[in-house]
Amino acid sequence: MQKETIKKDIKREFIMNKKIKSTSEEFIESLSKKEREKFFAEYKELLLSELLLALMEKDDLSVRKLAKMAGVSPTAEINGEMIPLSLSN
Repeated sequence: MQKETIKKDIKREFIMNKKIKSTSEEFIESLSKKEREKFFAEYKELLLSELLLALMEKDDLSVRKLAKMAGVSPTAEINGEMIPLSLSN
């Protein structure tokens, strides 16, 4: 009887110590090194954009006001064409 209890305890401990991966962890691990680097670079841009949007909303700032405070133009030149900046793009 004691052997069965020990076996059950060992099995239970193994199951409890087994790390279950989340879907996002599995996704990240499935990426190649280059894909992972690109993913995290884009993710950092997303986080920065979300942070700026939250701060702008809190302080009631428009993109134009923020650009003026930063001393930059509220438009960007892309391939010779002037494009208005927007954090939602």
